[in-house]
Amino acid sequence: MTSGSEPAAPLFIAGGATLALAGFAIALVWVVVRREWRWAGWALVPLAMVGATALLARVFPPLHLAASLVTLVVALVNGVQFRGGARVAEVVGAGGWMTAVVAARILFGP
Repeated sequence: MTSGSEPAAPLFIAGGATLALAGFAIALVWVVVRREWRWAGWALVPLAMVGATALLARVFPPLHLAASLVTLVVALVNGVQFRGGARVAEVVGAGGWMTAVVAARILFGP
């Protein structure tokens, strides 16, 4: 760990995760309201993966990083596939998720 970065890391983890959850939830609502049923399932995946990743962190930590990366990849693919506000919300969620993951790596190590 580098000195000076640890005190702010928990704030970046919490803020990034909150932004990710909000972005993923807004994208899901946006897709459902527009009745784009084809993408509704895909909009749900990153939201569900956030919960699965948190659970894996407690139950089986070696899979936590892999689940975090799958969440990020699905969110970025959704950001490319979605249109309009759902795209923006998904990309914002992916950015928040990336911030949380990087801050967690800084705080907890590789």
